[in-house]
Amino acid sequence: MNVRVLLLGLGLAAVACSGPSGRTITPTELARLEAQAPRAGSAPAAATGTQLMARDSAGSPSTSSERPGAEAGEPVSRDDIDERAVKLQRRREDHVHALEKLDRTRIQVDLEQEIAEANEQLALDGATHEHAQAREALEHFMGVERDLRLRQSSLELRAAADGLLETREELAQLEMMYGASDLGDATAEIVLLRTRRRLERAELRHRLSEERHAELRDVVLPRERSDLEVELHEKVVKLANARLSQEKGVIEREARRRDLGREELDLQRSLEDIEREAVALGKDRAEWELSLRRGP
Repeated sequence: MNVRVLLLGLGLAAVACSGPSGRTITPTELARLEAQAPRAGSAPAAATGTQLMARDSAGSPSTSSERPGAEAGEPVSRDDIDERAVKLQRRREDHVHALEKLDRTRIQVDLEQEIAEANEQLALDGATHEHAQAREALEHFMGVERDLRLRQSSLELRAAADGLLETREELAQLEMMYGASDLGDATAEIVLLRTRRRLERAELRHRLSEERHAELRDVVLPRERSDLEVELHEKVVKLANARLSQEKGVIEREARRRDLGREELDLQRSLEDIEREAVALGKDRAEWELSLRRGP
């Protein structure tokens, strides 16, 4: 009966020492303690101690499995704790550096995005102004300038035709007058020759006016209209590209901000991992210090 009580006490002690704050009793040590007990009635008592140890092992996970660098069943060592502390401190320093870098990147991105937004808006305003000017130029040409220039050319053509007609009439009058006059043939010939030369110039001026009017109507004005239409089309495309560029910039800036948010979230999660590891390291350190106080 005393042996059974003794083994039960040893089993409870093993359970108490195998927790997060106690020293784990290995199977070798348990066997040594059982060997030191009296032999009488040892079989039932040993079975009872083994069952308690098995229940304790199944219900409480070993702390060695949670320690980086420590093998299962091995107690944590001073070197292991110091190594983990150094790695943890380096991870904290890297996290601080990454956080500072992220802050600098965010400031730089904000400035770049402000500049990009201003340039895009400036380009859009310029394209809008140029498009309005091109449209007004085409409308003015079609509604005012083309008809005005055609009427002016028609007026010049009519003036040339009137000048030609007047010169012809004048020549006819001179020929009638000098034919019935008593003036000498020399004087009449001079006057008639001058009038005939004026008539030739009038005829030439009239033909040139006709050609110029036809060219203006059939070539010059259609070409100017086509140029204005092409210019307007270019301004339409430029305006559309400016709007698309602005929309593209908005999408890219939103994506960049999301990336920065993702980086910030990753750093936050990394800090949480560091804190959890710091807590685990603190527990292992306390366990190691407790094992030193208890002794082997």
